[in-house]
Amino acid sequence: MLIRQTLLYVPAGVLGPLLQLATIVVWTHWLNPSELGLYTLVIALQDLLHLIGIAWWSHYVLRYGGAPGAEPRDQLMMTERGLLVLAGLAQAVLVPALAFALFDLPADPALLASIALATLGRTAVTHWSVRARAEQRIGLYALAQTLAPALGLVLALLLFVSGQANLVGVFLAMAVAYVMVAVSMGLRLGGLRQGLRIDDAVLRLSLRYGLLTTVGSLFAWISIQSVRFTNEALLGTAAVGLLAVGWGIGQRIASQIGVLATTAVLPIAIAKEREGGHSAGLAQLSLGGYLLVTTLLPATVALALLAEPMALLIAAEPFQAATVQILPFAMMAGAARVLRHHYLDDVLQLIERPGLMTLLDAVEAALTVLFCYLGALWLGMLGSVAGCLVAAAVTTLLACGVVARHAALPRLGALWPSVIASALMAALLLAMPRPQGLAAVSLHVVLGSLLYGAAMLLLDRRLAHALGMSRLPLWWFGRR
Repeated sequence: MLIRQTLLYVPAGVLGPLLQLATIVVWTHWLNPSELGLYTLVIALQDLLHLIGIAWWSHYVLRYGGAPGAEPRDQLMMTERGLLVLAGLAQAVLVPALAFALFDLPADPALLASIALATLGRTAVTHWSVRARAEQRIGLYALAQTLAPALGLVLALLLFVSGQANLVGVFLAMAVAYVMVAVSMGLRLGGLRQGLRIDDAVLRLSLRYGLLTTVGSLFAWISIQSVRFTNEALLGTAAVGLLAVGWGIGQRIASQIGVLATTAVLPIAIAKEREGGHSAGLAQLSLGGYLLVTTLLPATVALALLAEPMALLIAAEPFQAATVQILPFAMMAGAARVLRHHYLDDVLQLIERPGLMTLLDAVEAALTVLFCYLGALWLGMLGSVAGCLVAAAVTTLLACGVVARHAALPRLGALWPSVIASALMAALLLAMPRPQGLAAVSLHVVLGSLLYGAAMLLLDRRLAHALGMSRLPLWWFGRR
């Protein structure tokens, strides 16, 4: 049941972020760096105000909002409608106002109105996707994650072709797409019925439950988004636009690997802990961490080696040089963060030390702001990304030390098959002719993946045993 439910959520969880990433790539062919920089800054500002305004309630709903029927649910829904109206209207006013005050945003009424409407729709869709998840309505969750960004991309392209290739077209398309999806979801979830009364008791409970989690989310937002605001403050909005593609691709690939490799690990570890104690649960997490590392390592190596042909393939000419430089650093920084959040944090959660997770989030946020700023001062845009990498790596190493005091970490020696297999894959990619075009890049990826997989089967005892291939001719290399 657990694995089946997890697998049902995976397509929407993967496709939605990939659509958002594809949107950024497409925008490079229609917008200039300054316009793309303003777009990403406005989206980051929306995310921040959403965290402050309504995310704490979303955390509460995910935990307590899935019970069907009964009067408490009616109180919950009335409170939800009231909070969504207040938070949505506040964000619709604040996002364009702050964007105009903080960034070099044109004083265009159509642009400001489209940003306000897009903010309103995006706020509702983001929260109602959580409501759908709380009620196990996977179809509605998929609708929020995939249809809204896909429809926004299609509508924007239609506006671009008709001559509206600017920020007004981008945000107007987003507004129409997200409002349409929000209305559809609201009708199906009962979020558009009469009644907006905010229940004081429910409000107090939700604040008490959701605020601590939201604080951690705010620290995470700082760690991911401060590089954009640092570049905007020191180098201008064009630098933010040039940064967007490489940073987005590297972070997104690492994040999706984390989701795919570890989605079901923590629930299974919790179940095993109930049956066999802490040691059984930690053993399951150790296996999950091992799988995560052995997936992140080859992906990071391959992306670093193929950064140039990938950038030339997907990004418009003004963005290509910056993407080539930034992509490896973004992937390494993303891999370090994913390793902590999808493995080390799970260990702390299993041993019931959530306060340490929040403390580590705070440390990473502070280090990211510091190193990103210093890097931008010394080395410009590339230095800011390198600063993010240093902050993520230092925090992950610190987290390893913290976790090691409470639970045994996997032995580093267990990772040598992945290191050797990654080295063999890298040697193959370097020996092959430099790829040009989609077919050649795809061939490099496929051949590199096949070599890595074959080498892991020969060298890794656990992997070969799990696949029923323990009689391979070079099996003795995998003995530990």
